[in-house]
Amino acid sequence: MKKIVSAMAILLLSTAVLFAQGVEELQSDESLVKVTAVSIGEDGNYRIDSVREDGERVIYIASGATTESSIPLEDIKD
Repeated sequence: MKKIVSAMAILLLSTAVLFAQGVEELQSDESLVKVTAVSIGEDGNYRIDSVREDGERVIYIASGATTESSIPLEDIKD
């Protein structure tokens, strides 16, 4: 019984450590949004409809040009 409890404790602890390694804290100028729609306008710009944590709707307009800090469109999902 002790072996089973020890093995479960080690498994739980290792899972928590592995999960925490991928977590990044938000910077003071960052906020989380829920993306509700992504579309491409006739001008080639992306229109990203989203909702902030406080419920406010926000629409981001982004250029289709890529830069070093660009996020690929396939990584932005509804």
